[in-house]
Amino acid sequence: MPFLALIGVVSAAAWLLVPASGLWLSGAAAFALLAAAVSVFAIGECLHGAVQPALVVDLADPRLLGRYMAISALSWQVGFTVGPAAGGALLAASPTGLWLVMAFALVATG
Repeated sequence: MPFLALIGVVSAAAWLLVPASGLWLSGAAAFALLAAAVSVFAIGECLHGAVQPALVVDLADPRLLGRYMAISALSWQVGFTVGPAAGGALLAASPTGLWLVMAFALVATG
């Protein structure tokens, strides 16, 4: 569990670097910071992908393992469906607000 929390903090830090690169930097420096943020986020995604299914199995009641795995998969699909629409609306409202909201959501959900 502490490892999963660490992944959330690292991902939140990466999301916070995205608006910083657009607000305070320009040109090559902004690109370098954005590339660093994306790299950190990608590493976090790889680590999360390795830990998340095992965590679901550990938390599930053995009799309900199939349901737990199905809900876990469903949550990803709902995110892939709702995420672009919600993210697009946030991005249209505030170009930097999306990244701040995502960083807050990652920290809040741990």
